[in-house]
Amino acid sequence: MNLISFIVPVSHVLTSEEAFLCREFFRQIGLDYGEIDVLRDGIGGKIYIVDANNTPAGPTKSLPKDQRRRAIALYGEGVSKGFFGSHY
Repeated sequence: MNLISFIVPVSHVLTSEEAFLCREFFRQIGLDYGEIDVLRDGIGGKIYIVDANNTPAGPTKSLPKDQRRRAIALYGEGVSKGFFGSHY
């Protein structure tokens, strides 16, 4: 259960190499749209993809209502870019 959640740019939590590796994971498993759970090892700093779903659960309920709306808008922008612009 999430008690507190924030919307932040991917670059605030993943390096460009880590983001590339996540995109490569999407490509390898054929995930055009979905959500992944990524954990970071607090000692070594490595990331681990521990779950992947092609049916995202949506924004977490721990976000305030206005932030949930913003998250849904960001999802829509991402889908639009995927279909009509650069794929990732």
